[in-house]
Amino acid sequence: MFRPLLRYAGIIVFLILVMGVLAILLYTGFGRYNPQVFRPEAAAVDSTDVGSSTGEASEISTDLPGRPAAEEPVAEHQVILPASEVPGVEEITGPLADIVGAKDIDQDDKLIKLIDLHVKAGDINKAEAVCRELLERNPERTNVRIRLSSLLTMQGRFNEACKESGAILEKDPDNFYAHLAMAEAFLKTGLPSLAVDHAKKAVSEAGHIPQTRKLLAQAYLAEGSSDEARTQFEELVLLTPNDIDVVLGLGTAYIQSGKDELAMSVFRKAEEMQPASSSVHMALGQLHLKSGAVDEAIASYRKVLSITPTHPVALNNLALLIHKHKNDLTEATRLAARAWQISPDAPSIADTLGWLSYHGGDHNRATVMLGYAVRKRPRDPEIRYHFAAALFARGLEEQALKQITIALSQGKDFEGTGDAKELLEKIKRGPQEKAE
Repeated sequence: MFRPLLRYAGIIVFLILVMGVLAILLYTGFGRYNPQVFRPEAAAVDSTDVGSSTGEASEISTDLPGRPAAEEPVAEHQVILPASEVPGVEEITGPLADIVGAKDIDQDDKLIKLIDLHVKAGDINKAEAVCRELLERNPERTNVRIRLSSLLTMQGRFNEACKESGAILEKDPDNFYAHLAMAEAFLKTGLPSLAVDHAKKAVSEAGHIPQTRKLLAQAYLAEGSSDEARTQFEELVLLTPNDIDVVLGLGTAYIQSGKDELAMSVFRKAEEMQPASSSVHMALGQLHLKSGAVDEAIASYRKVLSITPTHPVALNNLALLIHKHKNDLTEATRLAARAWQISPDAPSIADTLGWLSYHGGDHNRATVMLGYAVRKRPRDPEIRYHFAAALFARGLEEQALKQITIALSQGKDFEGTGDAKELLEKIKRGPQEKAE
């Protein structure tokens, strides 16, 4: 009686074991599941400093007011599939759950899709962490390296982005995506000629893609090659007439070519297209400023700030106009300080706030801000002149002489060249001639 029961019990146990094994295999994708630990690196922003000036006073502090504290390293965390254990996600639904639960997708392909979803969700650090883990497994994954380069560019880490794209080009000199990434990174680091070179190569590979040609046109514009930029933008306007960046680019190219009336007509058309665009009103402000229409320029910049109150360039430009043409140092300084708070690494804003501080009698703050601006833009003679004036006001005649000499020896005329020459003569006459 018990033997048949034991036999059946043995069969049942065996079947249960088999079903358990099959369930495990199905869950893990037949052995492909291999949970990995991803540890993101600290997201330290690269400096775009072109190098310290040879004539800068070494004792000038670099602790700038309003600058954020150094970034803390990103906390280590684990990104573990299945999806329910992905950090920062309490309940996984929709496409992410579909991806990580799929049994017919390779594990690495799941992670690539996960990168794109993290980017779409704005989780850049997580996306970067997954990229680096995949490259650790297989450094030859070009598509992953391209994604990593784009992520670094998004974070302003342009030197790292160029390094990743350069690694691709060493092995594949004609890689379209790498040239595109290099062009974008060089354009944003203020190296337009290098951006043009890479954008040209990208266009030669895929010139039918409007975005590629737009990048080339923008690089030409930044380089000052107005004819080439105008040609590209005129053709692009026909292809993408509703792209506001293309329309504004064409107007800017007309300004560079001295065709201000055409530029104004283009910008007015852009205003009709997008009347609430801060970019459109910024462009109008710049053109009004160039033509000497100060009140119209001020009105345009105020319009920008009514749309985007935190627009640092509009705040900076308005501060300069309010000080110079409306003689309102208080409002000008408030605007510049706000711009610096929003964009605490911009040398042009540091120059504005430093120069206004100088005129307000705060010479210590002026030397700090202007010293930073000189270090960021050592070849800008006007900033050096401002720095020299602030140093002289503090009684640092020797350092002021060094800075003003460098400024005037560059052979470039700038707004205030005459004042700079007068300052040089005052410095040479001695400390009794301190700037007022």
